[in-house]
Amino acid sequence: NEYEIISNHGHLKLFENGHKVVDITMWDQTWWKIIARTKFKQWPDFGTFRNGHISLQGTEDGKLWFRNIKIKRFKFGPSS
Repeated sequence: NEYEIISNHGHLKLFENGHKVVDITMWDQTWWKIIARTKFKQWPDFGTFRNGHISLQGTEDGKLWFRNIKIKRFKFGPSS
């Protein structure tokens, strides 16, 4: 599978194999309602950070491979 994650000033898009599966604005009322319906609601700081580290998580059996990982910082102009 191929994934692309684009975050631009709180607007988050996730593409899986070229198909958009997530398109949301982070930190608005909808964002907090979604988190409130997840197992992460018990973590007080979940979904609050606006910068930090990126983690890659595998499976319990350890059968997961990553390749061609690229992290880019784009400077979006006024028309973006």
